[in-house]
Amino acid sequence: GKVDFLKVGCGDTTIIRTAYDTFLVDCYEIENYIHLLPSNKNIKALFVTHQHYDHFIGMEYLKDHGYIIDYLIYSPYERR
Repeated sequence: GKVDFLKVGCGDTTIIRTAYDTFLVDCYEIENYIHLLPSNKNIKALFVTHQHYDHFIGMEYLKDHGYIIDYLIYSPYERR
């Protein structure tokens, strides 16, 4: 597999790619890294580390562009 740690400004984004699946940890500015996303537009899981917009705002882009996220994992607790 391959892990890409992306410094994207406010929040970070990590893309984990295996031979079969792609996982995201946070998704800020994900639209700038579509070349690292699967061409079948299927993301196995998205882990949102905490509830600041810069860690989940890329979900809107993914939804609007036809990506499927099998599992959304996030903390129900508000981070201060």
